[in-house]
Amino acid sequence: MTKILLLTAVILGFCSCQKDVTIEPPVPRVVYDSLIIYQVNNAGSNKGIFSKSLKTGDSSLLVANATMPYVANQRLVYIKSGKTVGYARLNGVSKFLADLTAPMYPSLSLDARLISVVDKSAAGYQLIVLDTMGNQKVIYTTFDELGEPEFSNDGAYLFFTARGAGGCSIFKINSNGGEALKLITAPQDAEFSSIAATGDRLYFLHHMFAGGKLSSEICSSDYDGKDFKQHTDFSAGWTIPGVRIDQLRDINNSALVFVSDNENNNREIFITKVENIKTLTRMTYSETYESYPSLVPDFVKDF
Repeated sequence: MTKILLLTAVILGFCSCQKDVTIEPPVPRVVYDSLIIYQVNNAGSNKGIFSKSLKTGDSSLLVANATMPYVANQRLVYIKSGKTVGYARLNGVSKFLADLTAPMYPSLSLDARLISVVDKSAAGYQLIVLDTMGNQKVIYTTFDELGEPEFSNDGAYLFFTARGAGGCSIFKINSNGGEALKLITAPQDAEFSSIAATGDRLYFLHHMFAGGKLSSEICSSDYDGKDFKQHTDFSAGWTIPGVRIDQLRDINNSALVFVSDNENNNREIFITKVENIKTLTRMTYSETYESYPSLVPDFVKDF
């Protein structure tokens, strides 16, 4: 009986102590700014990856001697010095994941936990998936030229282009590896590039010569390569010179960002909403040549 009374007293004492403990609510993440992350190709000694604030208009160097930035979930991947895959926070804190032969076109899964990259060597082209610790797996090898892989929203699949003797096609493959499934092939004398995956559609660029100029239109299909749609007609059915568009990227499943010579011979950064792709909004006005843009509409400082 005495043991029971002692145990009851201890429990009551513990409960009374617990009443005095105050659990502070988590500090909410506050959106600090919207940013454009992009590569500058001809900025003299400041070649590299830059960040531009849409709040102030100021630009700052994020990573020197680096190319092909790609941003997701406040994280950045890029190619450093032409050989190394880098991974960084947007505050500039970086680490290097892997040294490859000739890496290109890095991309991130939506949660920024997986990285895909194309590597070129004497053995052909390899599609590689890495985690944030640098562990890597080759999931596809070919002698066809691979371009710009893109994860599905859930990270389960990768979409990429391959150009070879049979033309230029968009493929789909499990991000763990397996058989690559051909989804759609570009018409003769044309090619596809720059896949941007939203929740249920793949947006991509269709390039072809029109009026003596290599011109581009924005198209889309579902995840199985069906329900093809051409959303723009800058070249009037490929009969007149249109605009050139490159490096199409998704913004939060609702908009697209890319570089184009629209309105200017110098390529600038534009955005368009997926609900009204024909309307382009110019984001940069500069004498430099920007490429590989990503737009971060909800940048959280120090995240």
